[in-house]
Amino acid sequence: MKKITTYILLIAAVCVGCHKDDDFYSNDNRNRYNGKDYTVHKFVWKICYDFYYWNENVPQYLDITRFNTPYEVFERFRHQDDRFSVVLNNYSEVNRLFNNEYLTDGLDLELYRDKYNHDNLVAMVKYVYDNSPAAESGITRGCVIKAVDGTTLTKSNYSNLLNQNGYTLTYTKIQLVDNTLEYNGEEFTSPYITKREMNINSVLQVSTHQVGSHNIGYFLYDSFDDDTISVKNAIKELADQQITDLVIDLRLNGGGYVTTLDCLASMLVPRGNEGNVFLYDDMNKTLTNYYKKENLPTFSTFSKQDTHLNIDKLYVLTSKNTASASEELISGLSAYMDVTIIGDTTYGKFTSNLLLNDEDDQGTDDDGIDYSEWAVYLVVACCKNSKGEMNFKNGFVPDYYLKDSYAEPLGNENEELFAKAISLITNGEQSVIAKRKPKPRRIDLDHIGSKGKPGIINNLIINYR
Repeated sequence: MKKITTYILLIAAVCVGCHKDDDFYSNDNRNRYNGKDYTVHKFVWKICYDFYYWNENVPQYLDITRFNTPYEVFERFRHQDDRFSVVLNNYSEVNRLFNNEYLTDGLDLELYRDKYNHDNLVAMVKYVYDNSPAAESGITRGCVIKAVDGTTLTKSNYSNLLNQNGYTLTYTKIQLVDNTLEYNGEEFTSPYITKREMNINSVLQVSTHQVGSHNIGYFLYDSFDDDTISVKNAIKELADQQITDLVIDLRLNGGGYVTTLDCLASMLVPRGNEGNVFLYDDMNKTLTNYYKKENLPTFSTFSKQDTHLNIDKLYVLTSKNTASASEELISGLSAYMDVTIIGDTTYGKFTSNLLLNDEDDQGTDDDGIDYSEWAVYLVVACCKNSKGEMNFKNGFVPDYYLKDSYAEPLGNENEELFAKAISLITNGEQSVIAKRKPKPRRIDLDHIGSKGKPGIINNLIINYR
């Protein structure tokens, strides 16, 4: 998510409120018609008319009284390519989530159809956050959850069961038998786990690994929150260790703030590129014309940083949940250096979004929700690298397609994806097998979905820039 900069606030002042039918829905009657409050309906329409990337879909005149809810207003002009915009009524909660503050048990899960009973599901534990309720209960990466409060997971009940604020978990542990994943061993039951509010440090792990003549840095990064200090400290730690190669693990990373993205990219890009274009934002005509008129840039550049890694190649570990700013890091840097992707195809969030709330209206709606809590998480631009490429609309296909086996801790040299990166670094790679078609290994289960950070569906967050 981009912060709402001074430029955006200026645009809001210029654009919002210029519609010719404002007199009909005037603030004097709080935008009521036939006893119903249409304040938020009006806000959604006007914000989209000015800011939405596909605002050619948004009419200048709209009878908002035809729509029962603000959600229906937006659906009237949602573009077919827009999987990312959403209207929500919990702005404060979402804002905290953007900074990695949310209610959690500390588990990041991948759900699969149970290979031993296809009517059931299992939840593979991909990661457990330090000092979380789940970590304190003894759950670790590589555990396989089969039941919640004694109830077996199924496709119809897993969401409700795992969304509870507390529960016990029945689980077993992954074993690799003849290179095949098995989880039919002894079962365990956890103590009662109660979710709690956590503020998670996005820098999860920084380590160095001496392999032959290579001093390989490993950086496990959880999200691009607005904590640039932690990112700078992480890269400085790697620079002080004089690493020769870098592996950045973005398997858990669904995106975040563009300011942090620009900071990290500027520390990774080869020297001499300060001031060069990192990413372009392709916006609608209204915003583009305004930026031109005010002589404002529609792109970001690499900035000068106190710390800089002396590398010309980057290895990135990915999953289906690698999204948005993580993908933009790959896209933007690939125009300046060799970026090798190892893992699964990424999510494909090719847009820049703003979280815009109804802060100018005071009071509450008919349901008692403050107007200021209503917001639109809105696509305002599409991202392109310095070559003009928007090359991850369908996600990045990895150069080396490997499924996570969950059998080893992340950052362990024997963990499959990291081990592949180490092998490529130390033994070289053959271009003839690069960009090969995906060939699943080890994990041949039917993937159902993910369960970790809250997602942007039904007023929760999935993924953001």
